[in-house]
Amino acid sequence: MTKHALLFLSSIFLLNGCVQAAPHGLTPTVPAPVIQQNNTTTHSVPTGTTYQLTSHVLDINSGVPAANVTVQLMKMQADGSWKLLDTKQTNDNGRIRDFLPKVENNEFANDGTYKLVFRTAEYYAKLNIPTFYPFIEVNFIIKGGKHYHVPITLSPFGYSTYRGS
Repeated sequence: MTKHALLFLSSIFLLNGCVQAAPHGLTPTVPAPVIQQNNTTTHSVPTGTTYQLTSHVLDINSGVPAANVTVQLMKMQADGSWKLLDTKQTNDNGRIRDFLPKVENNEFANDGTYKLVFRTAEYYAKLNIPTFYPFIEVNFIIKGGKHYHVPITLSPFGYSTYRGS
C-alpha cells in the first residue's frame, strides 16, 4: 500500500472514530450555538433542530477531509430555474451537518429536486493545486421525511458521489 493510501485509510478510521453518525432512519441533531471569542456564533439554529440533508467531502488526492469547501444548496422551481437556499463551508472534518431544516409535522414539505454545488476551484486554489473542475454539481431528489446524505470524494481531475446514510 502506498503512503497516500495509508494516510487516506487512517483518516477514514479517525473520522469514524471521532464523528458519530445518526442511526439509520434518523436525522442528526445540531447542538446549541457555540460562542467564539469575537462574540459571534458558529451557527444560529435553535437547539434540537433536525436536518434532512448532510454532506461530506473527502480529498482523495491528499487523503484527508476537505475543509473549507464552499457548498451551495439549490432547489429547482416549478419553471425549471434554480433557487439558492443556503451556502455553507465544510468543517475541519469535511462535513456539513445542517442543510435543509426539517419542517415539523410535515414530512413532505421539503420534497423536490435539489442540487449541491461544490466550489472546487476555490478549494484547490487555496492549496495552489490546479483543477479541471471549477465546481461540481450533484443533482438529487428528496421525497418524504427521510434523511439524505450526499458525499463526494474529490481529486483535482475526478470525483465520485453516492447516496450515503
